[in-house]
Amino acid sequence: MITLTEKEKADRFDALQTAFLITQKRYTAQKLDATSKYRDASIIGAYNKGLADAYEQVLDDLERWII
Repeated sequence: MITLTEKEKADRFDALQTAFLITQKRYTAQKLDATSKYRDASIIGAYNKGLADAYEQVLDDLERWII
């Protein structure tokens, strides 16, 4: 089993936090895009509403991991 130093652990933690923040920004932009497109009552609008709702749920879960 590999034993990590405290610096290696801290570096991995920082990398994860950075990845979470980048993903949060990207998903927020995609959610806003989908939200702006679901205003009409078409099938495509319903699809975009589903996307917006899914991104919202993922963002809620992701926020629990960001410190």
